[in-house]
Formats: sequence, C-alpha cells, structure tokens
Amino acid sequence: MVNLNDSGDLANKSVTRSEAIKQYYATILCQTFSHDGKYLIASLKSGKLALFGISRIFDSHENQPCSDKSIYQPSISIQAHKDAIYGLTGNKSLILTGGKGEIKCWKWSDLVNQNTIESQWSITLAHGDSILRPEINSLVLCGNDETDELLLAGCGNNKIYGYDLESNQPRLTLDGHTDYINCLAYSKQSNILFSGSEDGSVCLWDLRIGKTVNTIEPYKHNELNRPFGKWIGSIALDNSSEWMVCGGGPHLSSWHLRSLSRGVVFESSSCDVTSQVALIHNDYVVSGGSSSQVSTWSLNGKIFSEIPCEPFHVYSIAIHEKDQKSLMAIGGSSYKINICTNFKYNDFHLEVF
Repeated sequence: MVNLNDSGDLANKSVTRSEAIKQYYATILCQTFSHDGKYLIASLKSGKLALFGISRIFDSHENQPCSDKSIYQPSISIQAHKDAIYGLTGNKSLILTGGKGEIKCWKWSDLVNQNTIESQWSITLAHGDSILRPEINSLVLCGNDETDELLLAGCGNNKIYGYDLESNQPRLTLDGHTDYINCLAYSKQSNILFSGSEDGSVCLWDLRIGKTVNTIEPYKHNELNRPFGKWIGSIALDNSSEWMVCGGGPHLSSWHLRSLSRGVVFESSSCDVTSQVALIHNDYVVSGGSSSQVSTWSLNGKIFSEIPCEPFHVYSIAIHEKDQKSLMAIGGSSYKINICTNFKYNDFHLEVF
C-alpha cells in the first residue's frame, strides 16, 4: 500500500526523471531567425527541426501575462535528418541544414504554413578516403546584397565544399586545414571566407581563386593559450569586416584584419570557459560555451553582462533586431531556449518539447 506521502515522492521522482531525459536528448546545436524575425528555427542533436512563432508570443505578452504554455512550444517539429543537425543557415526564403554527410534545403513558407515537411532538395557528400561521410559542422551563404549564390559547408574531413545554390551542384573544394573544421564566417565586402579548425588555425580564403591568402594561429600567442587545446570553435566578423573575434581552445580574442594584429582578450568571471559560439552585434561581442551563462563585452574588452541561462553548455546564439531592440535566443545542452530582449537578463524560455 502506498500512502499519500509516498505517492508524492514517486511523482517527484517521475518528474525529475522526465526532466533528465529531456535534458539528455534535447541538445540544441544551431538556431536562426527568419528574415522578418517572426519565427525562430532550432536544430537538435536528435536530427529534428523545431519552429517557434516568436511574434505570436510577444503579441500575447503585450495583451496580458500568458498562461497558455503551448505558445512556448514548437508550432511544428519535424525529423529533418536521421542524425544530429550540426549546421544551419538561411535567407529570406530558404533554410539549409547539415548533418552527417548530407545537406538539405527547406522553404520557410512550407514550414511556417505547414504545407509540407519534405525538403526541396538534398546533397549527399561522398565518403572520400573514409568509410564514414563527414559531419557538416558549419554552413554559410555567400553572394551579393540581393542574392545568395553559393552555399559553403565546413566539414569533419578538414575540407570546405561549395555548392551553387540554384542548381545545388558542386562549384569548389577548399583544402588546407589538417583537422576538423568547426566554424565559418563570410565577408561580403572582401569576398573572403574565414574558417576555424581543430588544428588551431583560422584560414582566410579568397573565393575568387579558391586559395588561402592568410592564416591566423591564436594559440601561438602566450596570452591566448589554454592547457586543454588549441582548437577554434567560434568565429565572428563585425559589419565592416574590419574586426574578427575567434575562440575555443585559445581564449576569445579580437583581430584587426587589415594588419592581422591581435586586439583584446575577452575574459569572463570564469577563466575556464571556452567559446563554442560568438557573435559581434552592434558594439558588443557576445559569446557562450562551456558554462551556463552567455557573456557580452564592449569591443574594447570591458565586460557588459553575464546572462545566466538554462543550458549548462551553450552551443548556439541567434540575434535579431526587433523594433529597435536586440532579440537574442540562447540554446545548448537543454530542451529550453532562453529568449532575451536585451543583453542583461532572460525574458522567457521556449521548450522544444
């Protein structure tokens, strides 16, 4: 016979176990906002895509405090890949996802209107010398101000592949890193691609000739060294492409791109935090990684805020300007996504299930 107290204890244990299962299976690896900021899409370690109606949530908040928990959950969730989705990017009309050896293209309108859950097209990468297809760790779109023409994929086989976005046919292969490529960033001003790798280097590629024009190796600077690796896990450019920040095994640091000289080292209250994702937004550097907080600094290295968040390891940050406010989504090792309307505290959180 179970008394009421025992029943309560069992219920609490059940809730705790349920939370633990959610935490384990719902790691959020990437996020991006729609061009108009009305939607947020997140990719999961389980291979799912989760789409949230951000504008619907804010409209509800403006009217009155919302008790309908369903609005914080995905309006649609689909099994997009069999395995984890490591790369995610998009433009006004398309969403591109990258998993293990496979890139898929989706339409925003299809997912928003729930017309279909089928991708528009897919690309399967060749095995090459390995028995396994490479992980696609980062995706970026390249082109002019009007049209994205080229999709670039940084992969676990140390290579970068370029595909024509209209025909989805191969256009180029960039080969120069000696270890996994973790992150990519693209400068429209110079048509230069930046790639960060486990080998500790950031390569600068001139896409017109398909070759590296410079290499930055932060780990060779004593003030950037960490005892647990030289890898580069994050890269970001400012709007002018005058400055870059990068971090990972080395400390997060800024670099002046015309002179290739190091700027400042960005330090948080926890010296052991490594940067898994970084962004430059307006006059701020934003970064998250191996802790349950996101840090923001001014470009001169002065700490602005440290925002506590649900994930105990942050893998993705997405930022969108909404009504002259910066809307930030934070995701990682949790089924919850923190939403902030400034760089100081959390407003509410979404749940992927």
